[in-house]
Formats: sequence, structure tokens, C-alpha cells
Amino acid sequence: VLLTSGEETAEVATLPDFTHLTPTPDPNRVVATVTDQVNAQWVSANGQGALPDRLLLAVNQRLTLVQGFAEITTNRGAKVLIQAPATIETTDSDNAIRLHRGKLVGRCETPSSKGFTVHAPGMDVVDLGTVFGVEADAEEGSSVLVIEGSVRAQPATTSPLAFEPVVLET
Repeated sequence: VLLTSGEETAEVATLPDFTHLTPTPDPNRVVATVTDQVNAQWVSANGQGALPDRLLLAVNQRLTLVQGFAEITTNRGAKVLIQAPATIETTDSDNAIRLHRGKLVGRCETPSSKGFTVHAPGMDVVDLGTVFGVEADAEEGSSVLVIEGSVRAQPATTSPLAFEPVVLET
């Protein structure tokens, strides 16, 4: 860009326009791991059956647990115990999970797992350093039980419900 004022001309550098660049999640990036399973049977895009131990979960990977229990650990250390029947999905965050239906218990004991979020139908549950449970049903909504510590429940961005975020304690 050239600026002119009378006889003087100055050259001014401009920055490239980054406003139109939107990061897209890398579908191959690992965000969580299936760390333990007890009598677990899953339905995924590949069919129904057992999953291998220590299965790495990538961004936006959806799984349905039809039998048993499974523990998933996010990259930031949040541990999630899922009880069948349940449908979960990873997100583009390494400290969140989407619970479409079913029950889970989240345990966030490390400093890096604080802020772990469960996206459930109608609400997001954000850990504030705790152990908590979430039950989700697309038709009936979601409920939260704080076992230890506290969480913040807030309306999901896609929710038609309007409520003020609330901190729930033991």
C-alpha cells in the first residue's frame, strides 16, 4: 500500500487477510482412548462386536455401547465411565465428549482435565473439578448428578431451551 501526502510517498506493509480462514478439525487427530472395557459390545460404522483394547478415538467418532461398560480417557486426563446402552461421540476437543443417549460418570482429577465438558441433549455440563454423572435422552432431555465437587450446567448452543447457567454442587 502506498500512502501519498503532497510530495512524500511512504510504503506501508499490510497483513494478509486471515479472517476467511476457518480451522477444520483433523479427522485423524486422536482426542481420547478406550482405556478399559467390561463385557462391552459396540455398534460402529464397522459393525457390532468387541473393540480392541486401548482403541484410539479420533475427532467426531461415534460409537454405540449396546452391552457392558467402558472407560474412555480424554487426552487431557478426564476419565469417563459409560454404561450400556449409550451412544457417545468425540468432538474436535481433547477435553469433551458428546453423550447422545445413555449414562456416564465423569471423573476429572488432574489439573489439565478441569473444564471437561459433556455435551448432552439440551445442555452442556462443564466440570469444575469433580466427579459427576450425566444421563441423556433426546426425547426426555438430560439430567446431572454431582457426586463430588461442582459442575456448571448451561444451555447447549443448539438448544431451544433458555436458562441461565447454574453451578451445581455435591
